Parts: sequence; C-alpha cells; structure tokens
Amino acid sequence: MPAAPQVRILKEVDEGVGADALNTLARGAVSGAASCMEQREVLSSAMGNDAPLAALQEPEALGRALRAAAAAGLMAPLKALLGRSAEVAVDAKGNGGWTALTNAADGGHVAAIAALLAAGAEVDAKDNNGRTALMAATQGGHSAAIEALLEAGAEVEAKDDKGRTALEIAELCK
Repeated sequence: MPAAPQVRILKEVDEGVGADALNTLARGAVSGAASCMEQREVLSSAMGNDAPLAALQEPEALGRALRAAAAAGLMAPLKALLGRSAEVAVDAKGNGGWTALTNAADGGHVAAIAALLAAGAEVDAKDNNGRTALMAATQGGHSAAIEALLEAGAEVEAKDDKGRTALEIAELCK
C-alpha cells in the first residue's frame, strides 16, 4: 500500500484534474522532450540564449527546430522561428511527413497550436500515412488540443491511409 503522502497526492490528482488528464499531459511532455533532445539551439533559446537559434540558416535545420519547439511546447523558440517566416516554412515536413502543427497536437500543446495556426499552418496537412494533426491529438487524448483544432476548422471526416477518421482513432486508443 502506498505511503500516506503518496495516497494524498493521488487523491488530489484524482479530485483535481484527474488521473487521465495528468497522464495525457505527462505523455505530451515526454514526447516533446524526446523530440527536443537533439535540438540544442531550441533548448538554448528556451533557457534565454537566442544566439544559437538565430545563427541557424539552413531551411532543413530551421524546420527541424520549428518542429522540435512545437513538439515540446516551447513558446519562446517557437515564436522566434515563426518570426522568421521568410526563412522557415510553417508547414515544413520532417521524417514521416509530420509538420510542427502535428507535433504540437501530438503533445497537446494548445498555445503552440494557436501560434502555428495564427502563422498560417494548414490545419489538415497530412503526414506520410495520411494522418492529420487532429488525429495525432485524438490518439494522445488531448481534449484541449482537439477543441482548438476543431475550432480552427479541422476536418472531422478526414481519413488516414487505413481509412480511419479521428473519431475512429480515438475509439482505438481508449
């Protein structure tokens, strides 16, 4: 049986945000952190040192940095990169065809989703498997991200390469 402090903490989580919401948030944070580990420029910017990020010039490197910042929900580097729209495409695709919006949705990062959409990100961009940001958000169980994407006009009936909609993916992930 857990110790008294652990029981208290679990009870507070369950009565507050709920264990499922906390688990969803944790999964998004872990996924984003993993995406960011190789992007030292993004991490430096998140910690207040913008010089390495500002020094990036190659379009592919800028795209990787944008996707990493979105995946981790790191708003300072994300905004800095979005401010360089002539140099980095908001819908630049990485391995698997994921865009920064897909990465943000996968992590449940609503502020990043809003910033990317405001910068002109295509809400229904598809990856190499025909999946959209809405599908990534539903798979992760990120209700606030789902709501933000739906408000932006995400296509509910869009199908991936296996013929599944976001709703069907949500059912599979229960």
